[in-house]
Amino acid sequence: MELRLRSGFLLLLTLTIALRLQTANGKNFISYLGSNCYDSCKKSGNEFQCNIINQNGKIESQYCSPQEGLDYRGRECKDEHPCGKYEKDYYWCYLKDEMLSKDHEYCGLIIDDLNHFTSTHNMVCKDECSTRSTGAFQCDTGISRDYCSSVENVDYYGRRCSEDHPCGLYGGNYHWCVLERGGWGKCGMVEPKVVSHRTRSYGALCLGECLAEGKDYFWCETLRGWDYCSPLPDVTYTNVPCRADHPCDLHGKSYYWCYTDSSWDYCGPVENNECAYDKVSIEKKIVPDSELVCQEEGNWTETRFVVQIEPKILSDSNSYMYEAHMMINRWRNDFLDEENTPQRLLSLHGKLHLDHHGFTNVDDIQYHDYQIQTTGSALIAQVLIPNNTNIPARYVRRALVESLYRRATITIMI
Repeated sequence: MELRLRSGFLLLLTLTIALRLQTANGKNFISYLGSNCYDSCKKSGNEFQCNIINQNGKIESQYCSPQEGLDYRGRECKDEHPCGKYEKDYYWCYLKDEMLSKDHEYCGLIIDDLNHFTSTHNMVCKDECSTRSTGAFQCDTGISRDYCSSVENVDYYGRRCSEDHPCGLYGGNYHWCVLERGGWGKCGMVEPKVVSHRTRSYGALCLGECLAEGKDYFWCETLRGWDYCSPLPDVTYTNVPCRADHPCDLHGKSYYWCYTDSSWDYCGPVENNECAYDKVSIEKKIVPDSELVCQEEGNWTETRFVVQIEPKILSDSNSYMYEAHMMINRWRNDFLDEENTPQRLLSLHGKLHLDHHGFTNVDDIQYHDYQIQTTGSALIAQVLIPNNTNIPARYVRRALVESLYRRATITIMI
């Protein structure tokens, strides 16, 4: 019995360390059956394999691809037929060199933790941006299916956009680009995730966002289906804070959990990506006790999301969470352009609106005051955005989300 318990503990310890190392390396390997690899994709004989944890909690080896565009033996897939499921229950591709094989071959995915946006409505994909039988890349937004781009600056068939006319709106109502090969094609924006969400079961990576879609709990899609996740670090999947001395972790189990002030519950890790959560002083009584700090690649300027508890924010806004999040996803930074009349964003069902409420000064710096209110004028989120600064739109969207989930005012400070 002691040996069995020790083996189980070592398995969980290995899994925890491997998941953290995998995130640190910035690559997430997915096996040909869609399982999260908890280590790297390594060569074994003539095949590449990785270790996964199966549903029985046992270690199992499965085929994987060592890099994007290769099959499980390291051979090149056809450019026009990249690795995908193509209506099967595993990932496969046709090889570029038909002399090696005319049949399809297994392959795995290598996921960069990115947000994929749709062409027409610029909505974040909630599941995988992947090919269908037509060869076009599509995804589900929770409202409808739409075209998306698998990587930055390609169209929805994977064809390269030209450098002098990249993917953009260009005054229209959908994203498109001029192709290097000539002609044009619809495309979707691709951008880094501010933070990464993993699920309660073995830390599977969320493909899209962690949302409370139609439920009173947060969940997301993974390559193996849906699972619970946490919207903020060290809170449960229902957004209840973990106890200060018991953060979200495995704690000897095969799932992530934590004690709360009243009981215990499931949770999911929230990991650093482009931004990281920084612990704040004990004197600052915010829950959870951390603030987001961001540093855009190629830019040494640090951006901090300062949290201030706001009593005026509606204490019970759970029923508005999903509708608010869908509205926030439509934020564009041209709303901050002083030459434009401040625009009002309305939510899909008309219960909420996002408005500009003038300017306010903080430490002699002028800030835009944007608020989300209900039709009855109840405040549910507030973000202060510095005027005349070039802040990425994804930072503003995340600040609005942080305000919504924390029930606090977020001041974006540079």
